[in-house]
Amino acid sequence: MRTSFFTSLVLVAATSTLLASASPVPAQSLERRATYRAFIGASGSGSASSGSSGNVSGGSVINAGGTGGVSNGADSNIGGNGGTTTSGSASAGTNGGGNASTGSAGNAVGGTVFNQGTTITNTGVAANRGGTGGVSTSGNARGGRGRTFTGFMKRAYRSFRGSASSGNTANVDGGNIIQQGSPTGTITNVAGANRAGDGGRTRSGDARAAAGTGGNANSGNTGSARGGSIYVSGGNINNNGAAANRAGDGGVSRSGDAFGASAGP
Repeated sequence: MRTSFFTSLVLVAATSTLLASASPVPAQSLERRATYRAFIGASGSGSASSGSSGNVSGGSVINAGGTGGVSNGADSNIGGNGGTTTSGSASAGTNGGGNASTGSAGNAVGGTVFNQGTTITNTGVAANRGGTGGVSTSGNARGGRGRTFTGFMKRAYRSFRGSASSGNTANVDGGNIIQQGSPTGTITNVAGANRAGDGGRTRSGDARAAAGTGGNANSGNTGSARGGSIYVSGGNINNNGAAANRAGDGGVSRSGDAFGASAGP
């Protein structure tokens, strides 16, 4: 009987030790474990987009004589030159991997000179001069860089794509000279009378995707930069002298560079 009582005491003591060792883990330890497993990341995209710019074309000159005649001396008619139109640049925010896009740019065409009448006489140098094309440029676009964060198993991840796209540009053609006489009328042009406008400069902006995001890059299309033309129509046309009709020179049309991004750090 004594041996049985002693054995019972030993069993009770052992059971109490096991129960004590299985008690709940302190709250502080649980919090530390949860913090260790959390993701470290970034929220939001921080995208950027600039607006489009408008037209800045030069004004035209129109002489409508009807059944009467039109006579122009030196430097009588000068079409307005095109101005400069540029859309702003766009840079997406860092750490968000945002996309960036710039707006399109408007026209910057030189003004045209138009003469209409039964008889048209241009008696001086540069009696009709078309306007020169201006400048049409879209801004540069730069995508935002995504943030690297660490997840379970200590693997590195990169969020968002950071793409970039620049806007299109428009036309910067030189101004034309148009002379429309009647089938029975006469058009006379002395040396250097008609000078069409030269083409301007049009260029789309560069597009650069953010490094490490795997983002796409697209540069915009550009417009034309043609030199101005001269159109003369009538019953009798007399061009008396050197360069009585001189068409405009072509300008510059160039698309921007595009830099795609590789994926990964």
